[in-house]
Amino acid sequence: MAMDFHAIAATTSRQHFGMLNQLLADAFTALTFCNAEIADAGEITGQRQLRNKM
Repeated sequence: MAMDFHAIAATTSRQHFGMLNQLLADAFTALTFCNAEIADAGEITGQRQLRNKM
């Protein structure tokens, strides 16, 4: 019984691509969340500065 190397390589590469895709999606989600947190912090700081000027 000969193993079909190309089929195995294609499956493995598809699995790796899927894992990489998920990793990138997770990283993007984390960056989006961090960006939202930074925006909130900036907004709060801006409001505080406005209040201090009044």
